[in-house]
Amino acid sequence: MNFIILAAGIGSRLRPLTEGRPKCCIKINQNSIIRMLLSQINENFNSANIIIVTGYKDVYLKNHVKSKFNNIKFVHNSDYESTNNMYSAWLAVPKLNEDDNVVIVNADCIFEDKIFEILAKTKETTILTDKSFFDEESMKAKIKDNHVVGMSKAFTNAEDIIVSLDMYMFTRNDFNKLVLIFDSYIEKGEITKWTEVAINDLAYKNKNMIKNKDIKKSFWYEIDTLEDLRKARNKWNVM
Repeated sequence: MNFIILAAGIGSRLRPLTEGRPKCCIKINQNSIIRMLLSQINENFNSANIIIVTGYKDVYLKNHVKSKFNNIKFVHNSDYESTNNMYSAWLAVPKLNEDDNVVIVNADCIFEDKIFEILAKTKETTILTDKSFFDEESMKAKIKDNHVVGMSKAFTNAEDIIVSLDMYMFTRNDFNKLVLIFDSYIEKGEITKWTEVAINDLAYKNKNMIKNKDIKKSFWYEIDTLEDLRKARNKWNVM
């Protein structure tokens, strides 16, 4: 399995903790967000090809990762201040193993181990979702007949709208179609789009391609703010 970990962002809402380091290097109790993620990948996938796309404080991130893991590839997005994560994902494409499936995941999320067990059993193009709550700030998926037919943060609360975990698994053939969409945006100079804009396009063009899989109340947390960090640390401490 290929893994693209998107870690180029500045994490401005977590200042002052991110003044000297990327937010994925902040600790959740005993370990950092990125080290937790890498450990879970290695524990559940025997031959993972892991690519981390760096940006802000890339030297710090590389040193932090290399001190514990030696099987990681890095791609640097030198334009991280003027681009978004679709561009970062696009930069990682040349580092992928050609025939393997691809997972895209954001580096600012923590996940319960059960979620990686679910991911490891997933064979079709799938977006992991959590129907246990609705959050206006989260990325959401629009669902029809258990397939994803759209993605947007702007979706309002409705029966067919479910929060996404920012973890996406693509078969290699389907990922190649996604890359063509990446290419079309980049060629037009549209480098500030979210990855999910391309996934939305893919879902719209291929109504039965992307499956939805609920994580069955397993714990996860996206960490954007100091309050998010406090809640995540409290929750992780009692698990």
